[in-house]
Amino acid sequence: MNNDPQLSHLLRQWRAPEPPGNFDANVWRRIRLAESAPTSPLAGWLRRQLWHPALSLGAAAALGVAIGVFGGVFSTPVVEPPAQATHFLSPGTLTGTYAQLVGETR
Repeated sequence: MNNDPQLSHLLRQWRAPEPPGNFDANVWRRIRLAESAPTSPLAGWLRRQLWHPALSLGAAAALGVAIGVFGGVFSTPVVEPPAQATHFLSPGTLTGTYAQLVGETR
């Protein structure tokens, strides 16, 4: 601790401010008003359910999976098959492209 005599003297003279006389009553009134604030039944039920740690963790995990799945689905480009790919050896298929490459090398 600091052994400064001037600081010690000032600290002994310091007076803490007194709270108003109705401070406790005002605090309890605000607590009662906050508890009795009107909420929808769904919001109250959801708040009670999410207060449990296991349910909160499960809800967070489910939300994360849902965001990941939908983000992956909607960010993947849609690839349309070529219009001429109607059978197994068509140019737009894997085997058709291979047959085309093999035929060009001959």
